[in-house]
Amino acid sequence: MSIKEEREENKVRAGLHTGTNVNYLFIAFTAFTFIATINQDLLRNNLLMTIQLVLSIPMFMSSILARAKLSEAVHTKTLRNFGSFCFITGYAFLINTVGILVGMLVSDKIGILFFAVNILMALAYSYIQIKLDLSRIKRRIIKDGYFILIIILLGLLPILKIY
Repeated sequence: MSIKEEREENKVRAGLHTGTNVNYLFIAFTAFTFIATINQDLLRNNLLMTIQLVLSIPMFMSSILARAKLSEAVHTKTLRNFGSFCFITGYAFLINTVGILVGMLVSDKIGILFFAVNILMALAYSYIQIKLDLSRIKRRIIKDGYFILIIILLGLLPILKIY
């Protein structure tokens, strides 16, 4: 692939990923504003949830900046990895925030179901990606392992009141 072709492909990818990240950034801001407006005690009383919600914002922002830079970069592996790391972290934090809220406001069982379905859908998506291109297996294992670890340690275990 020529440098020109690589740059064009990077521009397309960057645009798609940046748009997705902007949407999630908007969701994180909206969730924070909504919770802070409706019931500030939810933020005060659940520090782990609050930290994750607040940290999802700079994670999505950093992912946006990394993805935007991809559109003009030639050697993109570091930017792509950083953008993916920030996105997965921010996304997992946002999922954990919703799951913890569901566990607190609805029921532990529904919160656990929410986390289980998120894990299952991540694995289903990866299965499809690997089925389409076997060379993605290592990347999918790393991404899913990291995502699932965050979900279990910072979402599911707190719902189960392990800590």
